[in-house]
Amino acid sequence: MATAADPLDLALLEKAVLIRKHVPDLMQKAAMIWPDLEVRERKQHERDLIEALEKLSASGEQLQTERRKSLIDDFKRLIAHVGDRTRPAD
Repeated sequence: MATAADPLDLALLEKAVLIRKHVPDLMQKAAMIWPDLEVRERKQHERDLIEALEKLSASGEQLQTERRKSLIDDFKRLIAHVGDRTRPAD
């Protein structure tokens, strides 16, 4: 069963901290430098920013999927265990 010390929970927490601490600063810095960049350079930085944020999003989604699967697997094991314990004796 998943607990507070579950590695998936810790990984999700790390992603949340990364987002909360760094994404706002990243966006603020981008907004500050955008006006001074040439169009070509700005477009490249926009692509880089989008790519980084998409990767971050995908990794978070993957962790959520893994956590959900782990919880479902734990549930199924517990159901099987209860079922085994409650079968009538032959």
